[in-house]
This record gives sequence, C-alpha cells and structure tokens, in this order.
Amino acid sequence: MIFDIDCESKTGQRPKRFVTENQDAFSIKKTDHWCCLCVADGAGSKRYSSKGAKWLVQYLCDYLIENASNLFKQNEEQIRKQVMSCIRQSLSKTAKHQNVAVSELSSTLLCVLTDGVNCLLLHLGDGVILAVREGYLNVLSFPMNGNSKRSTALTTMITAEQHLRIQKVSCDSISIVWLMTDGAMYKVFQENYGLNGDNLSMPMIRQKLSDGNEDDATYGYIKWRN
Repeated sequence: MIFDIDCESKTGQRPKRFVTENQDAFSIKKTDHWCCLCVADGAGSKRYSSKGAKWLVQYLCDYLIENASNLFKQNEEQIRKQVMSCIRQSLSKTAKHQNVAVSELSSTLLCVLTDGVNCLLLHLGDGVILAVREGYLNVLSFPMNGNSKRSTALTTMITAEQHLRIQKVSCDSISIVWLMTDGAMYKVFQENYGLNGDNLSMPMIRQKLSDGNEDDATYGYIKWRN
C-alpha cells in the first residue's frame, strides 16, 4: 500500500492567556503496512498544554503503529482501555519531565491509523474527522462540545475514558481521511459541512486561512492507493 500523508499547523492570532506559541501539535508515522496521523489541540487555559499536546501525539503515534495488528483484532472497549493507558503514561512522563501538574497538559485528540483496508479512529474533544467517499464529504466523528463551542472533553479529565470515541471503519469507497482541530474546522466549513469532498485540499484550506485565524488551526490527511 502506498500512503500519501500531509499535515500543517498555523498559529492563531487571538491573544493567549499564558503563551504566544502554537498550542496544537501533530505527529506522522508510517511503515510499509501502516500509516498514522495524530493531532492534538492544547487547552488555551493551561500554561503547558502545548508540551502536553506535543509529547502526547508523538507517544501515541508510535504506540499505535507498533501495536497496529493487535489493536485491529480487539473490540472497541479493549482498545479504549489501552489507548487511555497510553495517554495517561504520556501525560505522567511529560508532567514529571517538566515538573508540572498533569492538569496543565490538557488537550483534545484526533487520530487515524490505517492499512488502506480498514481505519481505526480515535477522537476526544472538539475538532472533526472526515472522509471523502466517492467524491462526497462524510463526517465520521463530529466535535464534542458542551453548552458552548469552547467547552469540550480533554485528555486530563477524570471522565476522559468515557468520552474517548473509538471507531473501526472499512476503507471501502473511502479515498481519504481528514483531521482538523476546531480552529481549522470553523474557518473551512463556516456554518455547515456542505462542501464537495474533491474540492477539499491543503491549498484550499490555506486560502480559507489566508485572511487570518483567531485560533490555532491544524489540518491534515491520509490518502492511500495500491
């Protein structure tokens, strides 16, 4: 299987409470058989969320690739427990290394792992996972929001495991899977997801963001062919 994968992140212009750096992060890893993309959006209210997001996506991306074959043999509940264990290990190691509280490392999470035959999707918090099926754009996982679009589930919450979505999806008729943090999602789709799937591209997203983005915006895809 031949994989085409790309991801970009653009720093938002809205003043942040603690930092000026981009609090989003992403990690890409692929082998001859597997390809993985993980994206995290660090919580703006937390001082060290950018570090939590950065180390989490690297740690989790490595874990998913190394355990891919076994994960696809397990049910969703088994996968959820293993992934949450991995998330907690990453947060604990980062907190110890940075000498900060785990709560300061909060982020959302979006991941796709695929061999081009099946996809494993992980989603915690806001942002969106989309697929292009025969030219049409389908939402595979909608954002998780509370009473407002600024309230969502985060990796450091006690209830994180309850909110972590796990999906196994067949790649039949799917040509590409997209991941977007909310900063990119709101700029690209405005009020809805009414967009021809074939028109969604990295240049198109860059154009949508060219007039400036308040929030950090991260967007990427995995595409495959025999």
